[in-house]
Amino acid sequence: MQPPYPLVFFCSLTTLSFEILLIRIFSIRLSYHYASLIISLSMTGLVIGGLVVYFGQRRRHFSNFPSSRILHYFAAALTVSCPAVFILLSVIPLDHVRMLWEKIQVVYLVVFILLCTIPFFLYGVFISSTLSVWHDKANRVYASDLIGGATGLLLAVMLMNMIKVEYVLVTLTAATGSVILSGLRKTFFRILTGTVLFGLCLFIVLETSSFKISPYKGLAQALNDYGARHINTIYTSHS
Repeated sequence: MQPPYPLVFFCSLTTLSFEILLIRIFSIRLSYHYASLIISLSMTGLVIGGLVVYFGQRRRHFSNFPSSRILHYFAAALTVSCPAVFILLSVIPLDHVRMLWEKIQVVYLVVFILLCTIPFFLYGVFISSTLSVWHDKANRVYASDLIGGATGLLLAVMLMNMIKVEYVLVTLTAATGSVILSGLRKTFFRILTGTVLFGLCLFIVLETSSFKISPYKGLAQALNDYGARHINTIYTSHS
């Protein structure tokens, strides 16, 4: 059985683009100081996923990992987790300034961090199991991983210059989801995954869940001045 190179490509694309979007989300929702936290969270999730695969193989829990069907399930879970985590993060009333007088904000921050690691953990399990099974073709698997990650990075940066972060997430998730759904063999899982993914993306597109800027940040404070009003929002990948 050949390694699932396209699956590795699109899973890496989704993971890296979601990491870039999380950096933007943290900088908007909290502060740009928190954006660097995403790098640590992504690496932590990947390492934990790799450790789960390692110890699972030693205890023979993951003996069925050569099955491409199981890898497709993990890929589907990864794709669904990105919009799901985005929605959950938008619901948590986290405000880093209010940590000074509200202890519950520390709990919100911990939950915020744990949620962010879920997609990276799933990808850690996926890529570690793929490399362990096809270790003789690790160079090609790793090449698919790097090309997919670079593509996801470029697409995320390009799209952020044109549309909202929410729409970028939906666009990339829908593209990856369509590829992964075509690889699921069982009709039940294909319909279930497609329905859940469509519902989550629709929930985001309808702007039912969106990130709100803290009232203590500069924009909100400037709008409190007499005669100040919001004129326009410019979307860029660097501001």
